[in-house]
Amino acid sequence: DREADRQHPDKRDRPLASGQLTPRFAVGLATVLVVSSWLLALSVNPEVQWVLLAYLVSNLAYSLWLKQVAIVDVTIIGLGFVLRVLAGGLAAQVWISPWMLIMTFLLALLLAFGKRHDDLVNVPGQDRHRHSLKGYSPEFLSQAMTMMGGIVVVSYLLYTLSPVVIERHGTDSLYLTTVFVVVGVLRYLQQALVFRRAASPTRVLLQDHVLQGIILAWLISIVWIIYGPGLS
Repeated sequence: DREADRQHPDKRDRPLASGQLTPRFAVGLATVLVVSSWLLALSVNPEVQWVLLAYLVSNLAYSLWLKQVAIVDVTIIGLGFVLRVLAGGLAAQVWISPWMLIMTFLLALLLAFGKRHDDLVNVPGQDRHRHSLKGYSPEFLSQAMTMMGGIVVVSYLLYTLSPVVIERHGTDSLYLTTVFVVVGVLRYLQQALVFRRAASPTRVLLQDHVLQGIILAWLISIVWIIYGPGLS
């Protein structure tokens, strides 16, 4: 999608789109990374190789075809994040909670819809270069983001009230941290739908001090509830 990236005000600076790297070099580098990551996975935990295989197949399918299909494209992006979490859990030999997988997928969908919304409303004519954007509209994406934001909040609340989580952390007060999740989701929706700054979730996180403060408050509240006196 080099040609499409060249029409985007931010993506045109990517190495391939800007011509800093040649396709031949990119393919060679990708091959080296695939082989080295596969060998590393085998040395850490052989089960990781199956997750890597699923990740490689899904990325190839996405790059060659599925990125052109609306809704399917963001679904593949969400599943990619889930596979990364699974790979990390297997490599570290740490059990991954189903709640973490669910919320990872939902949050990734929210961010992916935000990026599609930015492409559609901030970059005129992008739907001519990216076929999947023809299956979206600003209204649909706004509603999809609102829906995903609501589901993320409900899923997090159910997670905090789960008997397994309560038993593991020794407290039934984690639900109190849901307020920061609600405010955080609303802040991201504001950035995406009001200020139209959802092109890069990483950039939003690094530049939005309000969102940073919300995340910090969420982390502090979790530590206080689990380790502090009076709430367990």
